[in-house]
Amino acid sequence: MDIIATSQWLDACSETVSQVLGMPQSSITVETQRLGGGFGGKIFYSPPIAGMCSLAAYVTKSPVLLNLDLH
Repeated sequence: MDIIATSQWLDACSETVSQVLGMPQSSITVETQRLGGGFGGKIFYSPPIAGMCSLAAYVTKSPVLLNLDLH
């Protein structure tokens, strides 16, 4: 599974997705694009969100895009 996440902790994202889907972590690729300033907010919240989105993509067998605003 290929994941693009705005995260500062890519290993935690792949580990979470691995646990949620029950697949080996080696079969999950997590990439990031330019993040901008995170100030810690892109460390702790992104792995659970990556897990939820990967589950939605796995169940629907289609790509999932989640956009969150600041509010």
